[in-house]
Amino acid sequence: MNAATVWIIQNQFGRRNLSSYSRSVLALKLEEILRPKGRENQIIHGNTAPGKSKSLLYNSTKVLPINTRQEIAKTAKVSSNTIDRVKVIEAKATPEQKEQLVNGVS
Repeated sequence: MNAATVWIIQNQFGRRNLSSYSRSVLALKLEEILRPKGRENQIIHGNTAPGKSKSLLYNSTKVLPINTRQEIAKTAKVSSNTIDRVKVIEAKATPEQKEQLVNGVS
């Protein structure tokens, strides 16, 4: 199910007419899928950042760290600060304001 959702969202990024706001909203949907993988990696390493000495005591499995915010920003081709701003907009903006952002109306 998650693989299908990721595929659909990534194909939407191929559309050239998406605004930065729309790209960021799509990326936030990906965050919901990537966040559990990052937490899983953290648990594997004893709740420390991968590469720290304590993590090597728990498990010697090589797991690449996942910075969810940076990954979704890179996927959406926006900065991680833009992702943070869109999170605030999504939380506080009215539906009319969001619609204006999607349509590119100032």
